[in-house]
Amino acid sequence: MASRVALLARKTGRPVRISNSREESLLESTKRHRFVARYKAGVKRDGRLTAMEIQVLADAGAYAVKTPLVTFRSCAEATGPYVVPNVRIDVYSVLTNNNDSGAFRGFGAPQIDFACESMMDELAEELNMDAYPFRRMNAFERGCQTATGQVLSGSVTVRRCMDEAISRVPGTPCGLPSPKARSNAESGWRQVGEGCPWGRRQWIRPAPSCPFRRMPGCS
Repeated sequence: MASRVALLARKTGRPVRISNSREESLLESTKRHRFVARYKAGVKRDGRLTAMEIQVLADAGAYAVKTPLVTFRSCAEATGPYVVPNVRIDVYSVLTNNNDSGAFRGFGAPQIDFACESMMDELAEELNMDAYPFRRMNAFERGCQTATGQVLSGSVTVRRCMDEAISRVPGTPCGLPSPKARSNAESGWRQVGEGCPWGRRQWIRPAPSCPFRRMPGCS
């Protein structure tokens, strides 16, 4: 918008102001990258994760403005805050006829976190385990190594944070989430349950054995 205002001001020799309506702003502004993510995971019967194979297709829009940074961070966070000994991550971005995609307080993390946590829920259900202890047993601890090769030598409080959060949820015996959502007609919702969303931030330091590389023909 700023470039259009500058061009019009230069052309007319007069001050110019452009004000978009809400509809116009939503129509022409940048959006989060649309992701299509495919996850394949290996897990033992006791619930320990052993491997993840991840492929992500990102919609860059007409121009790859912030796409390299967004997809780079998606690689770093694709396995979530979990210990996964064997990992393969391929992220591809594609130029389309949509508006150029941008970053909104996350740089690719919200999309990939949603995909990873959805898979964790499905794995817990497949193993007939409660989702909370399944996540907890695989969560990072001090000394663990991330998918990018970073060794977490400092304080790592994921499990303690989870325990504290769960202990403060009302109506959950023994600090565990209720296995079934309960009906609550008065609130207008058909079902109400407990959830524990989380996110993380980390230094992105790839290991020499798992380099990031730009594929020919890809942004």
